[in-house]
Amino acid sequence: MNSLISHLTSLESADLIRLAQSRPELAYIFRHALVQEAVYRLLLVEDRRRLHLAVAETLERLYTGRLDAAGLAPTLGLHFDGAGDDERAQKYYMLAGDLAMSQYANVEAISHYSRALEIARRCGNQEAVIKICQARGLVYEISGDFERARHDHETALKLARTIGNRRGEWQALLDLGKLWAAHDYTRTGEYFQQALELARQLDDPSTLARSLNRLGNWHVNLERPEEGQRYHEEALAIFESLNDRRGMATTLDLLGLALYEIGDIDQGTARLQRAVALFRELDDPQGLSSSLAMMAFRGAIPLIMLQLTLPLAAREMAGATADAEAALKLAQEIGWRAGEAFALFQLALGSLGLGEYTRALAQAQRALTIAQGIGHQQWTTGSYHALGSFYLDVLAFSTAQQYLEQALLLAREIHSLIWTNQCSSLLALANVYEGNLARAEAVLKPLLDPATGTATEPRTIGQRMIWFTRAELALSQDKADEALQIMDTILAATPNLALDHVPLSLWWLKARALVALDRPEEAIACLNFVMAQSENRPLPLLWRLYLALGQAYQAQGNGQAAGEAFSKTRAFIQELARQVPEGSLRENFVRQATAMLPTQSPAGD
Repeated sequence: MNSLISHLTSLESADLIRLAQSRPELAYIFRHALVQEAVYRLLLVEDRRRLHLAVAETLERLYTGRLDAAGLAPTLGLHFDGAGDDERAQKYYMLAGDLAMSQYANVEAISHYSRALEIARRCGNQEAVIKICQARGLVYEISGDFERARHDHETALKLARTIGNRRGEWQALLDLGKLWAAHDYTRTGEYFQQALELARQLDDPSTLARSLNRLGNWHVNLERPEEGQRYHEEALAIFESLNDRRGMATTLDLLGLALYEIGDIDQGTARLQRAVALFRELDDPQGLSSSLAMMAFRGAIPLIMLQLTLPLAAREMAGATADAEAALKLAQEIGWRAGEAFALFQLALGSLGLGEYTRALAQAQRALTIAQGIGHQQWTTGSYHALGSFYLDVLAFSTAQQYLEQALLLAREIHSLIWTNQCSSLLALANVYEGNLARAEAVLKPLLDPATGTATEPRTIGQRMIWFTRAELALSQDKADEALQIMDTILAATPNLALDHVPLSLWWLKARALVALDRPEEAIACLNFVMAQSENRPLPLLWRLYLALGQAYQAQGNGQAAGEAFSKTRAFIQELARQVPEGSLRENFVRQATAMLPTQSPAGD
């Protein structure tokens, strides 16, 4: 020992090594990596292996039961690798990858998994190759590297089928289905259908429940939320019987989306709140971010998306925005780029609903940059959709059409009916408001039944948006009766709808239709009822409602009341204009909005 200390002291005096203050358990480290490399190469191969093995086994013995806490898995992988002990080297590299992945250290996880994969392939350990490819593929997916993720998952699938590993085959099918959901729902469905068929043969309840969830979510994205809900309810019952809290949390998250899609915001939010609580208990930041961002959807429906589910007070919309902000922070902390894009365009829609236009534009633009950067076509569609919604709400109709056309093109490419319906309806609406009625009809035509000329029954948000746009089109074509009939159809198809929770946009539509039918008294009664419910509503709703009220009083011949309503409309427009980015965009908004007002407000009866 004295001799060792003497040698170490001499080396320290020669400035070749120094005390490792940050890692005192190692005592000494080389001052420069080149010195370490030179000394290492002077050792004979057998001496290197012997020393590596001695270090690895000593660390194993000293840190038995606490290797994870000490963070020694990468070091053990390195030393067992240097010792030529492939089995233990692969084991520790895999463990190091798992630990890095759990901490969302994606670069480190990929590096460790890649080294484990090299060893597994060299040793012909095909079972290990499957597991490592699946794990590394998930990290590539989180990092937004679609092609590398696809290669790993397809490699795992091919090898699992070759050696008859049915569990590995099922996992690879599920992973590929989830991966393709960002790019092509047709491919997603093919993989999920195969996974469910295999799961039923495996006689494993947990595996079956996970497959039911994936296929259920696929149905939701194809505008079949009731069918998707049935799959999710079946999965939830299985996970609850197994007391599988992670499975329950994931299922509740997916159920929340399905319920939102049919317009049942109350029940959807209740499911998502349960998911959020469970993900917090499980310390799962990715699951928590996903559920918070999805729950923000309850407030991410701006006026121009027409509040087709449930009108929200400004404070409730602000709460939804807070959820999206928390989701964004979590996604950024774990390096989950897709989650960051999702939270950002949800934030943009929420800001838009509150009339915070400058923030909404910046958030939507950031979402688009991230989604395009990682090649996530679904969230690129969502970002274009958010930008189109923004320009539509600030009355820049031509610019809105450009973004919505891009969104619709991508929605069709990935075969997502949710996005196709929502983007088509908004694109048609932009054309209606700009006066391009023939173009609006052309956009809606592919969504109508060729035999009846009508849209699918309005069971989902996207379908209700299509029906609302058809009502706006009818009103612009002087078909006010038809517009009222469409409104009644939307209301009849909306679940859990009390009178004071009728979407404000539908009251707005009804009042304008009644004025067009020369029934101003009914329109005034309708709007006065709405005003009683809308004290805390955000400005994007209020200026339109007061404009409609002024027009109703004007049609009634009550010039004084009309003038008061129009004065409030002007005040709301000016207040809201301050939230629009300065320059031509703000000028256009003020010009377009005030053009809807009479040149001179009526005074007196």
